Amino acid sequence: DEDDHYIVTKDYLERNAKLGLIYCELISSPLHMAPGKEKYFDCEQYKACLDSIRAAINEVHNQYGLITKLHVVAIRHLGLMHIASVIDLADNNQDDLVVGLNIAGDEREGSFQEISELTNRTVLMKSFHAGEICGPESIHQAIEAGAVRIGHGINAIYDDVLIDRLISENILLEISITSNLTLLNEYRDDPSLHPVKKLYNAGVRINLNTDDAGIFDTDIGKEYNIARDIYGFSDAELLDISLCALEASFIGDDKKSILLNRVYCDFGEQDILELKLKA
Repeated sequence: DEDDHYIVTKDYLERNAKLGLIYCELISSPLHMAPGKEKYFDCEQYKACLDSIRAAINEVHNQYGLITKLHVVAIRHLGLMHIASVIDLADNNQDDLVVGLNIAGDEREGSFQEISELTNRTVLMKSFHAGEICGPESIHQAIEAGAVRIGHGINAIYDDVLIDRLISENILLEISITSNLTLLNEYRDDPSLHPVKKLYNAGVRINLNTDDAGIFDTDIGKEYNIARDIYGFSDAELLDISLCALEASFIGDDKKSILLNRVYCDFGEQDILELKLKA
């Protein structure tokens, strides 16, 4: 219920704010917030849960300065009717807190061509899961369906044309290292095979994420430490990743500019020189 959503939101945001997180986009699930009996979703329950999440977000913001926005998520393997119902719920109950539409779930179910006929009707910015289980073609399809960010997307490493496309179209990959090391056999058996550094070195814009933090026992600090300790990212490169994350965020330009300046203030002269040499 709404009390549970308040508790979970407050706990996650507070823990990560203490680690230095300054901006967050959380994925919210109408399926879990407000399952309906006669219809897909209970509109009043959805709004009550949003208000509880908003209360937690505001409390953490007031204490730590962390800014948080939400995506609504539709689960692709639940079918087109479910996806349409999520979009309708969000569009009919527009809220400044909700800035993105996320398509997640089993990548092998449903086609992005079918999904795009539904997602094109919403003005929400779009982030679609692709290229975690399926190959690079799924990422191409997600982009063609309107995605401006890709959840996971790590199999882009196998397609040089796609890498060029991601760079030229400024499509960011939302990388969740711990999630991948836990769920994908090839990386669980040999973490060094994970392509996060290769993608970054190729010029692809990435950010670092916790995915289902409670399930994977992680936080944003752990993800940055893994990137540094296992994959050799320097402090300057991690700051650059933070800039990429903010530049690709779905927040308004005024607040985005303020957040970017906060990260720029963390750059030292050596960090700036390092990135200039890499450019």
